[in-house]
Amino acid sequence: MTAPSKKTNSHLFRNRFLIVLLFILGATIVLGFMSFQNIYLKRDFLNQQADARHIKTEKMASNRGSIYDRRGTPLAVSTPVDSVVINPKQFLNSTGNRGKIILITNILELKTKEASRRIEDRSSKSFMYLKRHISPNQSIKIKQLGKITGLWLEKEYKRFYPAGEVTGHLVGFTNIDDQGQEGMEYMLEEFLLGEDGSKLVLRDADNNIFSDIKLLKTAVDGEDYYSSIDLRIQYLAHRALKAGVREFKAKAASSIVLDISTGEVLAMVNQPSADPNNRSLRKAE
Repeated sequence: MTAPSKKTNSHLFRNRFLIVLLFILGATIVLGFMSFQNIYLKRDFLNQQADARHIKTEKMASNRGSIYDRRGTPLAVSTPVDSVVINPKQFLNSTGNRGKIILITNILELKTKEASRRIEDRSSKSFMYLKRHISPNQSIKIKQLGKITGLWLEKEYKRFYPAGEVTGHLVGFTNIDDQGQEGMEYMLEEFLLGEDGSKLVLRDADNNIFSDIKLLKTAVDGEDYYSSIDLRIQYLAHRALKAGVREFKAKAASSIVLDISTGEVLAMVNQPSADPNNRSLRKAE
């Protein structure tokens, strides 16, 4: 048998080299095309996917301390409530929201035109309250509407005064941001006020939180305060003073009940009085 010549071997080697070179060249072209497609042709899609998830700093509301009478009966407490928050830019850019604004405002008992104007005026903003401290029933109905782009519920705390006008002038009230404005609420502000916490969260394109990333600061609730007031005596003093003002047609009157052995104030009432649960009557706000 005749052995292959050096010329034949050289020819075979060259052919194989060309095949390998063509393969590498072809693979490079394919990879280059895929990179081009991902960078340019799919750029909008990739940008949408990137924008669909946002890392945000979320406030963790603290609970304001409660006020009690000497027997532990609550005079002022905070209860968790929902507030409706809107990202005007996202909300207005979603075509499906145009028809939902009527449903939303009807649930929240807002005027549709006025609410729409408020949102339009803040079209470049990313945060606004549509309505704060909504009722539990309103919260349920908003949730039943399903996901709405640019709208979500945020937990806050609302102050409630169980004794109403009986302790109105004495306890005072807070504003919508839970800051003391009058009475004991104002005098004990630093004692009752808590410290809000914060955390990093992952939000989707509709601003819904679907993952907590990291706790930045733990929320610290405010301290509770036990006063010398006896609500039973406070109620009797309130009733007696109200009857006296009515009987003598007085414009105003005040009454204080003291424990003579300790000097503690057991009751303190004024007439006319007001229910601090009724925000429309609050002058400080």
